[in-house]
Amino acid sequence: MTLNLWLWNETLPFLSYAASTKKAVFLQGLHGMLLLVTISGLLLLGRILSQVKSPSRWALLNWLYLVGFGLASLLVNLVWQKSFTFSALLTALMPMLRGASAFATSLVLAPLFLPAIRQLPQLTKDRLRWGIEVALLATTFFNVDLWGLMSPQSLVTYWALLVLGAVLPARPLHRWMGSCFIITGVILMMVMPLVSVTVHNDWSTANRFSTVTNGLLVVGVAELLPVKVLAREVGVALRQVIIPLAATATFPLSQQWLVILITNHGSNLLNKLILAGLLSLVVLIGSCCLAWLWTKVQKWRWIQRFANWPLPTSPTEARHQLRVMLGRRWPTVLMVALSYLGAFGSFLAMENSWHFSPNVDATYNMLTYIVTTRQGMLWVTTGLIWLGLRLLWTLTRRYWLSLGTGMFLVALWSLANRLKLDARNEPILPAELTMYHAYGNLLKMASLPVLVITFLGLLVMCGGIWYLERHYPVKDQAKWGARLGFVGMAIVAFGSANWWNHPNHPASQIMVGFGDTPEFFNQLAGGSHERTNCPIFE
Repeated sequence: MTLNLWLWNETLPFLSYAASTKKAVFLQGLHGMLLLVTISGLLLLGRILSQVKSPSRWALLNWLYLVGFGLASLLVNLVWQKSFTFSALLTALMPMLRGASAFATSLVLAPLFLPAIRQLPQLTKDRLRWGIEVALLATTFFNVDLWGLMSPQSLVTYWALLVLGAVLPARPLHRWMGSCFIITGVILMMVMPLVSVTVHNDWSTANRFSTVTNGLLVVGVAELLPVKVLAREVGVALRQVIIPLAATATFPLSQQWLVILITNHGSNLLNKLILAGLLSLVVLIGSCCLAWLWTKVQKWRWIQRFANWPLPTSPTEARHQLRVMLGRRWPTVLMVALSYLGAFGSFLAMENSWHFSPNVDATYNMLTYIVTTRQGMLWVTTGLIWLGLRLLWTLTRRYWLSLGTGMFLVALWSLANRLKLDARNEPILPAELTMYHAYGNLLKMASLPVLVITFLGLLVMCGGIWYLERHYPVKDQAKWGARLGFVGMAIVAFGSANWWNHPNHPASQIMVGFGDTPEFFNQLAGGSHERTNCPIFE
């Protein structure tokens, strides 16, 4: 099944290696055998996942696994390939919304609706089964992808087979008819390369018969597969290993590494197939190890609490859960929101108008440019501000003092940088931070109204902090371990600035991936990038 996921991969077209008709026939025959295993596995998974006792717990736990696997693969790619992009981070954090693996996503979400389908009347389930089989047969025989099922990145493809497995009767239906469909499907797969090249001069027809949507194979397997017996015998083991296997075999980064290994090694088709088979065995063993490790990690208290969180069943319940969450976490939410606004404001303060011209022939709206193009650096700056605020809260144990002081310093620094830009058309340079005697000259750049407003703002901030700390104190609910973790995160984040300007260093690669443009050889050139980053980051 794992090997077939690679054979059905557009970046690894094994058929293109076939220099003769015999090789094409052999490949299609091998692919046909693997398709039978894959289709059988999907139908069996449909039966197994329709019997999951706690669908919401299954979905939350496996979604968490996909996020963890994506972040781990991102870390390995950073250390091994020295490559990092903001889009890859978004894919790791939101694997299902970003289409990281349609196969894994379909398995995570299937238990949320398969139990309801299994409870339908038998006549309705029979009609649903016939409809799916007819749709797949139509896709197979007509040279048009009628339902969009031929792509390996289609959720509908996997869901159709999972639903078909969930509605199949407990016992095989017609053995002779199933055997005829399978034999016919495999024979057509083997001869289609020659037919396709002869008629169309391409592989379009051969590819149509080489997917899991091959209607002949699906109908044949559905007529022969004893889903009830197999689900009882292998259900528990398959349910535990299938998500790690799907993630390892189909996630973008891991699949990219495997494809590179296969294409860069092996001098001929047979060697590449042997290497692919060995890698699939390694992936299977590794997935079993990851599944075992995940069963241990699931026992952690915070993961159990997350997994037992009930999913909302209505908009009213969703609003209630959101209000409860905000009521418990409002200090953190407020701190993150103000950090984002502070970062956004520091970006806005870099220009004199609402239009921004990074190039001579390009002009953008400032708000649109920041929200879209600079979103990566905006979140980096937000994270740095939030870590600073959280560090102050951990050290002082005073929420309003930390929040007010931190945000005032952010606003003051953005204002000082704005004054320097207005006076000399250049931002505050790194070397100027050590010139303590120059701060008096910087104050001279500010007009009297600016100084008065700043002083009044300082008085208002002090009064507000005193009032809020006296009447509305906020207790830090984090335990000592979490507080030490926040301190460690702040030290690592701010300390990593020592390597942001070092090419090929992981810290530099991360910042470049987020959108940083270091100009370490010239302070003025580097400082000018504050207009595209912001003064906080610089």
